[in-house]
Amino acid sequence: MRNLHKTYPFEPLQLNYTPEELSPKFSPEAVKVHYNGHYMSYINNLNAVLQDYPEYRGWTLDEFFSRESELHAEARNPILRNAGGIFNHETFFSHLKPEGKPEPEGELADAVIEFFGSFEAMKEEFIAEALKVFGSGYAFLVVTPQSWIQIITQSNQDTLSEKNYTIIAAADMWEHAYYLDYQNKKRDYLENLWELFDWEQAEKTFETINEKNKKFEFGF
Repeated sequence: MRNLHKTYPFEPLQLNYTPEELSPKFSPEAVKVHYNGHYMSYINNLNAVLQDYPEYRGWTLDEFFSRESELHAEARNPILRNAGGIFNHETFFSHLKPEGKPEPEGELADAVIEFFGSFEAMKEEFIAEALKVFGSGYAFLVVTPQSWIQIITQSNQDTLSEKNYTIIAAADMWEHAYYLDYQNKKRDYLENLWELFDWEQAEKTFETINEKNKKFEFGF
């Protein structure tokens, strides 16, 4: 997460793909509304809030979450809501890849079988959990420090930044993420989103965590 360690003024994440490259899963119009309208609004709003609180301009996104209790009461909600919106949107956008591999291989593929039985079973459980998100929120596929794979959901713009999980895929379940293309057909949205997840990046992330665990286990 590039912005997690950046400070004011916050700037948008540059995508590794164009809106057109996510077509036909998502229309360019929908991607532009999501990125330019909703994601950018969180960046602009956080920068605007921090104009009135210069004492926090040197804080990173990570510090906003980890030092929440130190924020002034009147500033806490607007800062955390917008910082969460930045973190979650960048997580969502940065884990997509047009025309990526259809499913993971190697160590991650083995772990998927261990924890879910099959790749298809993991997909179905992820979609089922995402559909349970009430109102607005996110569903995350994460790797724990123990190299376990789990599915976690969060409400609104709450984040997993303090949970010590590493996110390898994310579904934005706010209405603005899917309504232009899918209206209320959230399962269709999730089925198509799943095909855009960057499994190559997920493999590398999982292997890095797994290697750290092996070194810890064997003491080298």
